[in-house]
Amino acid sequence: MHLTQKDKAVAERTDPTSSGFSRRTFIANASALSAASLLGVSRPLAAEPPPEVKKIRLVHTTAICLSPQYIAEELLRLEGFSTIEYVDTPVAKGLTLVEAGRADMTMGAAPDVVRPRLFGKLAEQLDAAAREGILRPISPQAFVLNLVSMVVYPFAARPFVMAVMGLDDARFTAMMQQRKTELPEFFLAALRP
Repeated sequence: MHLTQKDKAVAERTDPTSSGFSRRTFIANASALSAASLLGVSRPLAAEPPPEVKKIRLVHTTAICLSPQYIAEELLRLEGFSTIEYVDTPVAKGLTLVEAGRADMTMGAAPDVVRPRLFGKLAEQLDAAAREGILRPISPQAFVLNLVSMVVYPFAARPFVMAVMGLDDARFTAMMQQRKTELPEFFLAALRP
């Protein structure tokens, strides 16, 4: 029986003896994790003592991007927080509640703080480089999106990339190592006037 490169890549990814990711391995690990939580793995397995403060206040909002903090509630309880409160906010800026001392933490704070600093400074640098004729004009948003896309895509689409290119794990890793030097040159060449 003759197998194509794609068939070989699929077989290797689903082979439980392979070092690659397989659905069976994922299901087995997920099942073990579920069993551990159902059996109530005891607190002594923790690496650190429980927190001194037993209460934590999180910003409550209907934004779906903050849904992981609701999923994390049980993990916070396992870490030793006995009281978890959600502070309602009529505005989309959870950072103001943290600054005012009404909440202890929010997932929305990082973008609120980082975005203006990152894009403001980057815009200044890109504008200066365009004025000097070093780079062609580009918005900081397009710059970041293009750069992140080129870096993240091969990993996010790894099974697809490996199947289409007929790569095994070792060849994929070698390709990613080569991209460390090629990608900056390629990206900068695309930005030159």
